[in-house]
Amino acid sequence: MAQIKPVSELKNYQTVLDKVKKGKPTFLNQDGQLKYALVDINEYDEFITALDLLKRLKNAAALEHYDFDAIKKDLFE
Repeated sequence: MAQIKPVSELKNYQTVLDKVKKGKPTFLNQDGQLKYALVDINEYDEFITALDLLKRLKNAAALEHYDFDAIKKDLFE
């Protein structure tokens, strides 16, 4: 379950950081509003990698596509 802490608790940052685990981010609020997320660095890396892959897939989907049978026909017939 996610931890939600006021940003003022950063004065005890080591206590807050000790609670950040993979799959269990800690959220910091400021003035009653969620403002920041602390996540495990490995989880962050996985997120960035997945986001990059999704962007590449989206870009690839926008490219012109060629039918394999049409290419084969053009090359060999």
